[in-house]
Amino acid sequence: MKIIETCNTRRGDDFAPMRKLMPVILFVAIFALAACGATGSQNQQSAAGTFTVRDADNSSVTLSLADGPILFVAYWCSHCETYLKDSGLDELPTVVSVFPQAGDNLKSMVAQTRDKLNSTGWTDTTFFVAMNRLSGVEFTPSLAYLKDGKVVIANPFEMDPQTIKGLMGS
Repeated sequence: MKIIETCNTRRGDDFAPMRKLMPVILFVAIFALAACGATGSQNQQSAAGTFTVRDADNSSVTLSLADGPILFVAYWCSHCETYLKDSGLDELPTVVSVFPQAGDNLKSMVAQTRDKLNSTGWTDTTFFVAMNRLSGVEFTPSLAYLKDGKVVIANPFEMDPQTIKGLMGS
């Protein structure tokens, strides 16, 4: 099986060994924070399977994995562009643009993400923006979903499009 690399927040780092452990690490971290009574800041995962992000009008929106999977992309990520072009999907899961670059603001993130979606054939796709780091999201593209009540964050290149469609209820 051909595995396509993903972009990560620290260019040059090799997260490949960590990708297999990511669901376990995320699960332990979520419950450790919950046990300590910690609260997430804006745009962080606030409870198992929920993310608070912004829409294009800068309104706060809480997304829940209970409503379906979330695809995390970065407008500058060439792997995300490849995935968006070649996903094999008829519709995308909920899209969240992550990992702003230095100097980005909400307006520039919205514009650049809209351009990326338009150029890859996903015109008029609704998306959200996370201006701060989201807990558990370490690479792009990544697909977050619930499996047996647990948060899973996976490389969508390693998933069959039919599996993703099934997660979306399609």
